[in-house]
Amino acid sequence: MTNGSRYVTDELLEWEDRLLTAASKANSMEYDMFRDFEIDVKKNPELLA
Repeated sequence: MTNGSRYVTDELLEWEDRLLTAASKANSMEYDMFRDFEIDVKKNPELLA
């Protein structure tokens, strides 16, 4: 790197954003799936039997 700059494209910025937000998006999706499962089990407790 010369003068502390780097080569950046729009595509690289998109990938950077995807990588930096992937963990929080995955956690949010997992929580939503758990909540859906919890609702289904409360409606139909026999599903666990």
